[in-house]
Amino acid sequence: MDEEQRKRTDAYDELQERFFHHAPDMLLAIDASDYTVVGSNPVLRHTLGLHSIDIAGKDVFTLFDPGCRAKAVAKFDEALKKGHTFFDRARFVAVSGRLIPVSMHLSTHTDESDDIAEIYAVCRDLSLHQDSERLQLELRLQAAQKMESLAMLASGVAHDFNNLLVTIIGNAGLAAIDLPPESPVRSKLKDIELASSRAAELTKQLMAYSSPRDRGVEVFDLSKVVKEMSHLLEIALAQKASLHYQLSDSPLFIEGDITQIRQIIMNLLTNSADAMDEKRGLIAIRTGATHVTERYLTTTLTGEGLKPGHFAYVEVADTGVGITTDQQLRMFEPFFTTKSKGHGLGLAAVLGIVRQHGGTLRVYSEPGTGTTIKVLFPIVSAQPQPENAPAKSREPNGEHILVVDDEENVCVIAQSVLRRAGFRVSVCSGGHEALATIKRPNQSFDLVLMDISMPYLSGIETLKMLLKHAPTQRVVLMSGFSKPDELPTVDYSNYAGFMEKPFEAQTLIDTVTSALDA
Repeated sequence: MDEEQRKRTDAYDELQERFFHHAPDMLLAIDASDYTVVGSNPVLRHTLGLHSIDIAGKDVFTLFDPGCRAKAVAKFDEALKKGHTFFDRARFVAVSGRLIPVSMHLSTHTDESDDIAEIYAVCRDLSLHQDSERLQLELRLQAAQKMESLAMLASGVAHDFNNLLVTIIGNAGLAAIDLPPESPVRSKLKDIELASSRAAELTKQLMAYSSPRDRGVEVFDLSKVVKEMSHLLEIALAQKASLHYQLSDSPLFIEGDITQIRQIIMNLLTNSADAMDEKRGLIAIRTGATHVTERYLTTTLTGEGLKPGHFAYVEVADTGVGITTDQQLRMFEPFFTTKSKGHGLGLAAVLGIVRQHGGTLRVYSEPGTGTTIKVLFPIVSAQPQPENAPAKSREPNGEHILVVDDEENVCVIAQSVLRRAGFRVSVCSGGHEALATIKRPNQSFDLVLMDISMPYLSGIETLKMLLKHAPTQRVVLMSGFSKPDELPTVDYSNYAGFMEKPFEAQTLIDTVTSALDA
């Protein structure tokens, strides 16, 4: 061997030695003739607590938990026959007695005579991965609990706010009835009603975000969803950016979960607002329809397997700092963020929802020029069915109505409106009082108007208990939330309808009249 070859050999041996000592996994060299340990790396000795113990020459199976030694012997024998094998259910025993789950790759090494001389074992400590997975699970659980707490808080605020709006809208309507047609105060009352209606829309959106209920698939207009969110968006982002809307004049019907589509829009806008530098920027929100070609789909993130055709899109463009090409490749990865206070989950959620809805998205961005994200969904031809409006109210015939609500103001407004319309009205402040009232001798009601969200005994629970005593009693349920899922499970043929809060005076009268005539 010449000097040059010797140097290369020495360098290679030195490289192997460094790799053996600095590899992140546990490494073992075992004599193939008797399964004794020839060598081990520092990671193995540290993991098993063998710092001061020389294991060279010891039976390798003494490192294993007795419960898996038989399997380990079989795997080592298999490695000798095949040249390599994998053992994913091994367990080492540390000096402290702690069991360490490991996966183990075994491979053989031959000598100059081509005989198997040693078995090399690369062992990965699975407890490290389990700890990491446990930590991630704990973090996800904490995030879920935080979101659940925020949802409960938002739900409670929206519920109480809706009850206040009942008082505002109801009193404005009653005041308008008392005024002569030419009174200039009427226009001011109308402004109060309009502002209250806008506030009611905001609470509906707040409840839509906070509701844990799966709303399922429905057909809706994408532009209308953006338009309905505009006030909430402007309030949320007013300090960071100005919003400019360019919405399609024609309906853009898509099919999906409307709550998740709202989440996409909010996440995109929040991401754009966070991308603004020190100065206040501009965010443009556009909706429209486009024909997507197969070639275009190849340039999108989730276009694989999608068919070309007509798509509706919502596009969010900002004047922020922009992102590099490398960042674009990672921007939808969970936990990846370029923001100092970001969590890296908003855009990951966007990508997941888009994929679930059979859509796709595309990103346009350059540093210093802002970012545009375009989300596309297949257009559907079916249009949503219009909601059935309450029947036109008729003149009351003195029917007796029982109003049940834990909010005194709601009871007062409903009682005032219905009495002015010509109904007889009684009120109760909760489910227990309502049941006791209905069970009184010679007491009957033509209709019960009852809130769902009441303490102690909810409207649904009261309704079920009412079945046993008065199976023919007609009931209209009301709530600031959407119509609850529990109603279809209630076997109640005289359930007469549902009314959302807050309600206008005429809506209340129409709902009651329609329920009585049904």
